[in-house]
Amino acid sequence: MDRESIFPHGVQPAMAAAERSPAVDETTGGIRFRNHHRRTSRANEPTMNGSHIPYGLKRTLDIGVEEADRRVREALQEEGFGVLTEIDVQEILKKKLDVDFRPYRILGACNPPLAHRALTSETDIGLLLPCNVIVYAGEDEGTSVVAILDPVNMLGLAGRDDMSPMADEVRSRMERVLAAL
Repeated sequence: MDRESIFPHGVQPAMAAAERSPAVDETTGGIRFRNHHRRTSRANEPTMNGSHIPYGLKRTLDIGVEEADRRVREALQEEGFGVLTEIDVQEILKKKLDVDFRPYRILGACNPPLAHRALTSETDIGLLLPCNVIVYAGEDEGTSVVAILDPVNMLGLAGRDDMSPMADEVRSRMERVLAAL
């Protein structure tokens, strides 16, 4: 069976294992994979506070987690995002496993016009929505961390270069969210 019969109309999986080429990530010493069907993301650039996560944008704040959560929601709203889902990881881990964990929330943020544009471009892109934003208590007392999954990396999984402008727009909005905190 050839690829055209499995993936009709030129639709290809974003990164089939056989199409990945390994590359050494000097920053972590680990192996990462390059997707040759997509331009390189800016995810490996340092974030505003110098911390680094290869799949997201991150900022540490000198405020408590409750204040950080409030500010994140306000900043998201300023950029046209609403919070559709909220997972209180601390509460769930206590309830399900009876373990203590730092305050930690996962917010599912959505910008309806951008989501509509993405979904009309490719119906199954909903698997990559909404944008995940995490807010958790930092290592030091009175600090918190806000991190956002990099939309360029996330939408890059679709392997469609025509989605690059949209991914860049979402990333720019999320960068402004972090800057507003």
